[in-house]
Amino acid sequence: MKNTYIFILSCLIWLLSVPAMGQNRFISEEIKISWYSRTALQFANIQGSYSKKQSKPIMKSGPAFGGFFSVAINDHLHVEPGISFSIKGSRVKPDYTTVVTTDEQSLSIHEKGLQKTDLYYVEWPIMVTYKMESKVTLGAGIYGAMLMKARYADNRSISTVNNGNLTITEIKEQSSDMADFTKNDAGILISAGYILRDGLEISGFYSKGLMDVKDPKSEFTNISFGLALSCRLQQF
Repeated sequence: MKNTYIFILSCLIWLLSVPAMGQNRFISEEIKISWYSRTALQFANIQGSYSKKQSKPIMKSGPAFGGFFSVAINDHLHVEPGISFSIKGSRVKPDYTTVVTTDEQSLSIHEKGLQKTDLYYVEWPIMVTYKMESKVTLGAGIYGAMLMKARYADNRSISTVNNGNLTITEIKEQSSDMADFTKNDAGILISAGYILRDGLEISGFYSKGLMDVKDPKSEFTNISFGLALSCRLQQF
């Protein structure tokens, strides 16, 4: 966690210092404001400590889209607040066998299936972006988020062999109870992109949550990364 804070702080210092060292004025006489939409495909996961290696989640895909204002402090430096809708969560595919053998009993339990967690957030990011002459952009920032909806689905098959007798148990559960998750989240963002023609920009991004998403607290956090396409719509 400490290294994460140091990294994002270093990125912000670098972004702020580059224009000051150049020949451009740090604050332009005319500050330009524009706004743009951004649509992204992201891959999310819930990172934390899991009791079983086989139960660690895998990345799930989901959309993220929203709108941003871009305030041009000078020709290169931009401050970009916005609002977006993002679907995060995780997927777990258990597929493992537990064997317990004693003098009186031989027990084998095989578990297989899929557990899905979908978390729907409204997020408020704010980025500091540096745009190079080569049309490459680098950004770093923070975000706050509010959980709007949660869905959990558990579909597993548990096969138990007890002294040669086979028993199969099917588990099919669904829940939309938000009480299992914390209502707020916040984290850091970094991005790198390239400005295309006609106001389009393609970029890659990474976000790391800094708040526990489980309730009660269990040290689980959101992470996500993906590709985004931005379209600059209007300049004031």
